[in-house]
Amino acid sequence: MTINLYLVTRPLKDGTCNIVYYLVNGRDFRKQIPTGMKIEKKYWDKKKQRVKASYYNYKILNHTLDELGLKIRTAQDKFHSKQYTEQQVVLFLEGKTNFDSVDDYIETEIKNTRSNPTYIDYKNAINSLKLYTGFENEKIKFEDVNYSLLDKFKRNSKKNGVAGSSFNSYLTKVRAVFNDAYNKGYIYDKFIIHKNLKASVIKKPIQTCTSKDFENAIKKVKNIYDAQALGLYLLMFSTRGMYSADIVSFKTTNFENFNKNNFRGIDFFLIEDYDYLIHRRSKTKNRNNEDMYIKIDETIMSLIQTLKTTFIYTHHNTKPHILAPREDCLAIFNYDVESDYRLHKNVWDTYSKRINKMLGHSFKTARKTFNTYALELKVSDTIRRVLLGHSDESMLSHYDNLNTEEIRQQVEQAHSSILNEFKVSKLIELLEEKITLFGVKLYDN
Repeated sequence: MTINLYLVTRPLKDGTCNIVYYLVNGRDFRKQIPTGMKIEKKYWDKKKQRVKASYYNYKILNHTLDELGLKIRTAQDKFHSKQYTEQQVVLFLEGKTNFDSVDDYIETEIKNTRSNPTYIDYKNAINSLKLYTGFENEKIKFEDVNYSLLDKFKRNSKKNGVAGSSFNSYLTKVRAVFNDAYNKGYIYDKFIIHKNLKASVIKKPIQTCTSKDFENAIKKVKNIYDAQALGLYLLMFSTRGMYSADIVSFKTTNFENFNKNNFRGIDFFLIEDYDYLIHRRSKTKNRNNEDMYIKIDETIMSLIQTLKTTFIYTHHNTKPHILAPREDCLAIFNYDVESDYRLHKNVWDTYSKRINKMLGHSFKTARKTFNTYALELKVSDTIRRVLLGHSDESMLSHYDNLNTEEIRQQVEQAHSSILNEFKVSKLIELLEEKITLFGVKLYDN
């Protein structure tokens, strides 16, 4: 196949002529594809396929022609290496895709190959792009998305109060969708975010709460749902900075050396000393992070049991399908976050609003608060990393053995010290006193 740039000598109304790609592959395949460029015939150098220097903007046009030339070489190389068919070469030069729109790609390829939370995140990012660029009520095509459109997205997002960090997150997810399509051969240009498109981000002070803040929040509790929100926050803190998806995944099957002596459903429990919850954080489960061994002592178990009891009390008639079996003492919920992501969002959105109102902080600050208390107690960086379930990206990670008995003891000691400093036991007692006021029976006598 040969592809050249060719000037159609028949002039347009304004006296200019179209510059086209001219494709030839044997006797039966000849095609012209508009490039979008045009120039007066007298300024076109047919032999060099360039704009003559006598044209005042020849440098600008020749720079674009260089880019078209690179595109031609790419198309020819892919055709001759049998990566592209004739039709794919045409689509590539036209800047089109096998999919009618980005919306169609999201609802088919992304939906079928990504987890439900990722599919929803990508879909929301594309919907935001459409909302702020005039495509809200129509589908957006891959070829519609260019620097100009993304710059409009940035300007209109800022004008409508979208935070810089949120915009950058949308932009990253848009890139992920386009590069997924590029990697699979559905579009023919890799998506690159120009540095000028990134929004500036003003770093906000890290927000954390104190034990006193939490105690004051307990005093504000007006109903069982307020108490549940605070209990969930306290559980996230007590289990070393978990998120909502982590709490949902807690199961007794992930409990090491669990002792069920004298266990009678949710009304009574007895464990000797403590055991470990073996857990891989939901946010990083597909990365090179190791399982976390989280100490579950009697105090933390009592909090889990209290929450389990209250959720049975509030949801057994309305949403019994989200509740874990009574015999699973470590599990509060019984649904899969990835396959039931919308359900997960619906369940937790209510409590997210309540925790912000009661405590003045989001659930995510439980992790930051735990880390801050570790800093104040001068816990080493290595032990803090283990506590929070972070991986070490440095070269030293190849030499670290973090599974020794001495390291485990340091982790447990730091965990206990942080819980004591935050007065978790006292806060659980205060919270349980509030809960009993709403007629919830926590334990059998």
